[in-house]
Amino acid sequence: MLTHRIESYLAVLMLLIGGWILPLANAQDEGEPVTRLEPIWVTARPIIEGNRRDDYGSVKTVITEEQLDDLNAQDIETALRQTPGVNMSRFNPVGSFGGAEGGGVFIRGMGSSRPGAEIKTLVDGAPMFMSVWNHPLLDLMSIDSARSIEVYKSPQPQHFGNAFGVVNIVPKRKTIEGYTTKAQVAFGSYDTLVAKAEHGGKISGWDYYIGGGHRESDGHRDNSEGELDNAYGRLGRQLNENWDASLFAMWNDNYADDPGAEGADPDAREGRYETRAFLSTLTLSHDYERFSGEIKGYRSAGEGDWLDQPTDTEGVREDLYNDFLYYGIKAKEKVNLGHGTELLAGLDWDYTEGDYTQEYSDGSSDAWDGDNFDILSPYAAISWRWGDENGLQVIPSAGIRYYDHSLFDSQWAPHAGLVAAYGPAEVHVGYSRGVLYPGLEVEVMSEAVLPALGESWEDLEPEVVDHY
Repeated sequence: MLTHRIESYLAVLMLLIGGWILPLANAQDEGEPVTRLEPIWVTARPIIEGNRRDDYGSVKTVITEEQLDDLNAQDIETALRQTPGVNMSRFNPVGSFGGAEGGGVFIRGMGSSRPGAEIKTLVDGAPMFMSVWNHPLLDLMSIDSARSIEVYKSPQPQHFGNAFGVVNIVPKRKTIEGYTTKAQVAFGSYDTLVAKAEHGGKISGWDYYIGGGHRESDGHRDNSEGELDNAYGRLGRQLNENWDASLFAMWNDNYADDPGAEGADPDAREGRYETRAFLSTLTLSHDYERFSGEIKGYRSAGEGDWLDQPTDTEGVREDLYNDFLYYGIKAKEKVNLGHGTELLAGLDWDYTEGDYTQEYSDGSSDAWDGDNFDILSPYAAISWRWGDENGLQVIPSAGIRYYDHSLFDSQWAPHAGLVAAYGPAEVHVGYSRGVLYPGLEVEVMSEAVLPALGESWEDLEPEVVDHY
């Protein structure tokens, strides 16, 4: 008690001394010139780069490499965890369990279907998800290669088809002359290790970028281990003033364990989910004063293996080996017709294939031999920019996408938009139709999981959403 009173007296004494000395010091400084610096404003976007509106009344959210660094993002979940309208589910600090209610992405409530999903995950515009069950496997979306991540939160037929929303990784590239090199090693709780490195260069019309990363953790509780490994590379060549070509490739190999519900029977844990994939894209693009566009060929193949999962038979565990394959061509062209009018046209052809094998701990096995389908999807849109950029400006637009599916009926997806701006104020409204075809999961469920369904899957119609 005495010590506390002495401390209080000393504090009061210091305040009294400060109140006497500071006015005296200020009085001595009177008459001396005072230098006032101009204010310095520091602004940054730590969560997203921004919401970018196009001339068709649609918006996408963009997260750049700088935001990924600021967020200390190690995977797609942590990269998007603060993006407005986007939610994630996960079991592990490192790694995203691909089965049950494990790693999932949800955009404005969409994406909760298992099997099947309304959200498609892409890398460089090419599919990167499980074809057999038609849903994302988030560990396949390695973000070390990302220059930016684009999130489309609504159907936008002028940009993509057969989905209600999209998450797309745009690969890194060196855009200015010179070289760049980065490396990082970090350690954290739960014996977590992060190591990644990258190097890029641009010289004499060539550009390249290579890199990779390794992450591992024992997890925050028993059986929550995870590991992520990836490598990527891009090689580009400026063919002349208007044309360039590029090749991009990405490989990854990952696993995540299911820790199970806390306090539940350990035998109820869902085992381990392993994912592997190799993706490659070849792009030829051009840019002239009045028109620009590209043609892209892609191939994406991989595995999603759900190992050591429980079955309805006591004491018997199951290993499920899923294989997926995608390849296709995407072409688009943007033409400036003059007087503020722009024409956008394109054609997507996508081929999908998948199969699985089941092996049981009692020695039995089963398999689904798989199937395939393809979608041919041409589209066109037009916009007209009228008015003054510094005054009143109006941009009406309209377009349509057509779907020709090898297994299901054809569909049309129209869209229309209107942008009105006056100075810094802007209003945009739009309508778009989203079309989502059944994937291989409907055939699997009817032929292998619930045979009583028979061939009823052949009579299914694509899901259609009108978005305003």
